[in-house]
Amino acid sequence: MHVLELIHGRLHVEELNALLFVGIALFGGTIGGRLFQQLKIPQVIGYIVIGLILGESGLHFMTASVMSRFQPINYIALGLISFSLGGELKMDMLRKNGRQFTYLLFFEAFGAFILVSLAAYLPLSMLFPSASAVAISLLLGSISAATAAAGTTDVLWEYRAKGEVTSTLLGIIALDDILALFLFTILASVLSPLLGFGGGNILLTLFHPVYETLGAVLLGMLAGNVLIWLLKKYTEEERIFVFAMGAIFLVLGFSRFLEVDMLMTAMIMGAVFVNKAPRKSKVVFGLIDRFSTPIYVLFFVFVGATLKFSALSLSVALLIAVFIIARFMGKLVGIKAGSRLAGASQSISKYLPFCLMSQSGVAVGLSIIAAQKFPGVVGETILMVVTTSTFIVQLLGPAMIKFAIQKAGEAGRNVTEENLKEQFHLSDVLGEENQFVKEGTPIQQVIHQFASGRSNEIGVVNASGLLTGVITFENLKGILAAPEINFFLLAVDVMSPVPLSASQEINLREAERLMRQSGVDYVAVIGEGAETRGMVEQRMIDAFARRKYLELQEA
Repeated sequence: MHVLELIHGRLHVEELNALLFVGIALFGGTIGGRLFQQLKIPQVIGYIVIGLILGESGLHFMTASVMSRFQPINYIALGLISFSLGGELKMDMLRKNGRQFTYLLFFEAFGAFILVSLAAYLPLSMLFPSASAVAISLLLGSISAATAAAGTTDVLWEYRAKGEVTSTLLGIIALDDILALFLFTILASVLSPLLGFGGGNILLTLFHPVYETLGAVLLGMLAGNVLIWLLKKYTEEERIFVFAMGAIFLVLGFSRFLEVDMLMTAMIMGAVFVNKAPRKSKVVFGLIDRFSTPIYVLFFVFVGATLKFSALSLSVALLIAVFIIARFMGKLVGIKAGSRLAGASQSISKYLPFCLMSQSGVAVGLSIIAAQKFPGVVGETILMVVTTSTFIVQLLGPAMIKFAIQKAGEAGRNVTEENLKEQFHLSDVLGEENQFVKEGTPIQQVIHQFASGRSNEIGVVNASGLLTGVITFENLKGILAAPEINFFLLAVDVMSPVPLSASQEINLREAERLMRQSGVDYVAVIGEGAETRGMVEQRMIDAFARRKYLELQEA
């Protein structure tokens, strides 16, 4: 009945329950991501497009009043992203590439800040009074320094990138958001009283960014050490995961309560954790990666839903184009200059700028803060430029990251042995040692085949080549104790039923799952025509995956 009322327009969208909204966003975002992935386009774009269709610029299903109910999900997503980025700030990496990293970070961030501020002032000066034009251009410049951590890491994860460009990129996007935040808070504090907002106490407004930053650092360091202490006593993944997520949520809540920077707090917490407990951190970050996908899908769908194009005019469109071009050129020139001064590799100088195009999360958050802090033309212009440009660069950025990491030869290198087991099949593991015998084979010959091969099991087939049984060492124990009867026995006399058989086309992870369910450590492999291909053991799968992993790392 409620569905019919909604169709006929008598039920407001706001009256629907939150679970329905989450279900639609999650289900629709997953489908959109999958469709775009099939088109060889990063799936994060699919999430945003679905949000765009459902949101303010599409069906108006997810309106501003609806989206306000889901603000905690955005906080959780940004907190998890920041915590994971903090996990990339390993001191050994920073010590190894400290000089190069510092040059690249400051030059790309301040390059974007300076170029956007200068380029944006020209069209703004023709639209607004001088003071407003200066304020908007400087605030846009500070926001332009930020890079989309979520979108960038999602693309790097999707294409399993690993290498010097990838590691440098992860460090930069973890820190240029801090620079953007610091620039924005300082400029907003200075410009607020000058534009007639927030009173005239400049000293108090200048102190706030110092408190916000210093408080975040102290809270993050405390939380990181507390998390390490809590997890020392536990080895079970379930308890480790619960404690870690609880600690992250508590820290996000405390940072909001204390009015310190939430993202910086989570990032400092992650950095402390990964440097002081490296082994335990691998488990925690792995568990968070498995948990966080639905949260990220919702986050990007909600980002798309909040974008508005109804107020877009020709002058604002021109300003958006200037912002996007100047931001990219600023980061491009900054990386080139920083690479030259730091002596960075040609790969970093050539491809890293294309990885810094994406923008969301922090940038959108800062634009919302600007709209609240500077109500009227200043805040509205910043919000429109940043949200619209965010959508555009979120469409262009992931494709550019994909292009860069593929050209740099880093796509597909960040894999584990477990990932490789998903890519390869049982047919890949089969070798010459995976032999079988016929039912009428004398047992002496079977024993000789065991002795000359490496397999612990041998399949038994009938005259048609179909598998009828298996012989293991357990089957041979009694026979070896009574050698006088060996001359009279055949393979069919000592074989036992096959506990598990599977198609040669299933992947190795699925084969392992089937073996665990059956309580055995081997599987009989069946070919396309139901013929027996051989036996594959767990140790063969492990050895194969390890060898492929080492080959990939060497390459």
